[in-house]
Amino acid sequence: MSLLYTALGTIEYGYEPVVALIKPSNRLHSLYNDNGIQTIELTHIPRLLTWSASEGKRWNPIMWYSLIKTKLKWNRGKQQLREVIEEYDLVHLNSVSLSNAAELLIQENKPFVWHVREQGPTSKGFRYKFIQKNLKKAPAVIFLSKAEQHSWMENYSTGSVVHNFVDFSNFDFKKVDAEKVRRKYNISEENKVILYVGGLKKHKGILTLINSMKDVLEKHE
Repeated sequence: MSLLYTALGTIEYGYEPVVALIKPSNRLHSLYNDNGIQTIELTHIPRLLTWSASEGKRWNPIMWYSLIKTKLKWNRGKQQLREVIEEYDLVHLNSVSLSNAAELLIQENKPFVWHVREQGPTSKGFRYKFIQKNLKKAPAVIFLSKAEQHSWMENYSTGSVVHNFVDFSNFDFKKVDAEKVRRKYNISEENKVILYVGGLKKHKGILTLINSMKDVLEKHE
């Protein structure tokens, strides 16, 4: 949704946004098309995955499968993107994992903005160093928060922070009936409630949140 809001916002400044889908689906096409935004498919663009809470271990076959698959698609993905980017004045990369596209855009001297939406991994291995090298070369880098910026650029010398866009007409918490929600889920009035918006996956940080709340409760009992 934040990408949709970003695309709609560019229209106000005279741009005509086109969203390229690496993992297309009918629902994704409809999401943008129903809002008047054209979509295209770029299924050959590989992603160099790097998650702060899901580090790739050398003995993990899934990690090697991901790297090999990315390597096999690397040059083909560049060629496909090269054939497309000449049609556009500006490219917006919506993920740090799109380092294949960033590398090509740097080589082609094509104007682009790299929108970093992921926390940098704690281990500073190949993936981290390769992505960081290209981040420093990118003409413009946007981070969602100071935390993401610091995880990739410890001295804050690269990029700026622009927080996610939120359409408050669709997310108006003042319209939520708290008492009704508590009754529905049998939550006592004495219990505090935290709203966690995100996938229940390890790399999304849910365990970090749970452990942090445990520490908070122990310190303030």
